[in-house]
Amino acid sequence: GINAVLSSPTGAYTGYGFAIPTSIMTKVVADLKQYGTVQRALLGIKGRSVGDSQLDEKQKEKEKTLGVVEGVYVAEIVEGGSASAADIKVDDVIVGIEGRVIAKFADLQEVLARHRPGDKIKVKLIRDKKEKVVEVTLKNEQGNTKIVKNAGMEILGVAFKELPDDLKKQLNLSYGLQVTGVSSGKMADANVRKGFIILKANNQQIRKLSDLEDALKAAIKSPDQVLFLTGIFPSGKRANYAIDLTQE
Repeated sequence: GINAVLSSPTGAYTGYGFAIPTSIMTKVVADLKQYGTVQRALLGIKGRSVGDSQLDEKQKEKEKTLGVVEGVYVAEIVEGGSASAADIKVDDVIVGIEGRVIAKFADLQEVLARHRPGDKIKVKLIRDKKEKVVEVTLKNEQGNTKIVKNAGMEILGVAFKELPDDLKKQLNLSYGLQVTGVSSGKMADANVRKGFIILKANNQQIRKLSDLEDALKAAIKSPDQVLFLTGIFPSGKRANYAIDLTQE
């Protein structure tokens, strides 16, 4: 593995060390090269390691009925997540994924770190002291299977400038970002035309370019991946556009 943390009382390489498995680092590097950001797949549960030393007496009594001494106890299913769409239920104990033994919560996290949204995995679990295998399609934190790309303003395919004073006066506006040129890109796909003045993006006021950049980043990470623009043309005609930000 690749060392992530080293603790040494002497300054030499003795003491405690923590390493990230090479397979995970390989996946991280590949994600950054291909997508610009790490793809994170979530199982969509809240749980704990069976036999956790911090359990209260009620929880300890509950664990005596599970029929296992290690694994990940499912305490809650996250609505809209991967597990909610599969046959995983509260009180199940996850003991394996894709042939890998899951003895504690850290094992679950490590296995998931090797996967991307959209991957299908086989999850072995114990329910009512009986073994069961279910197939789960992994989702991202937005609750879908889309790959998230770290796209910048270039995907919009337009040039902007802050609204000049003469147009502010003409249209009785105090802010806005004007489209000064349109080439191929997401805005062209939505038929946004040169001269359009953006006043709001996803209901946020757009006073300068950085405001639009922030709105774009948030929209790309949203479940729908849509940027809704509200604005006006120099003629006084108002317009709205829905910019589809999904990427193949």
